[in-house]
Amino acid sequence: MDVTHERVPERAADGAQVLVDVIHERIVAPSPALTADQRERLHRIAGRCPVALALKGGVRLESELVDA
Repeated sequence: MDVTHERVPERAADGAQVLVDVIHERIVAPSPALTADQRERLHRIAGRCPVALALKGGVRLESELVDA
């Protein structure tokens, strides 16, 4: 899997220009011999992993600094 990130300008509903985080994910099929159905299933499963679901739904990051 290969993942990249970029911030791209988009227009908000109110017409203001905002930067939107875009994550590009490239999934490498484990074998070129996979059928079209197997490839589609692999892609659907990858889209339902916990990390993908968190990113799609928005993430709230809570950070805490503690002593060692």
